[in-house]
Amino acid sequence: MVVDVRPECLVDEEAADVFAFTAEVCATVGWQFRLVGDLDQTFRTNLRWLARYRHLRCHRASVAFALREVFAEPQLKVRGRVIRRP
Repeated sequence: MVVDVRPECLVDEEAADVFAFTAEVCATVGWQFRLVGDLDQTFRTNLRWLARYRHLRCHRASVAFALREVFAEPQLKVRGRVIRRP
């Protein structure tokens, strides 16, 4: 999913066209596009904090590899333990 966060008051005609095009492109590759308007202060603060982790200085190849392996298939968790399906 691709998410664009922009307050509604900042979405002019040009931006709306870009968002529509982005949604079309996302759909062609099987992704979803969501435009999110105004966010409450707490959510906005958390989003900015998490966004910092997209930088390469935070990338750990071994951790990224392990996470891709763990989340490659949906898993059922019960009380923090992964229940493996046969």
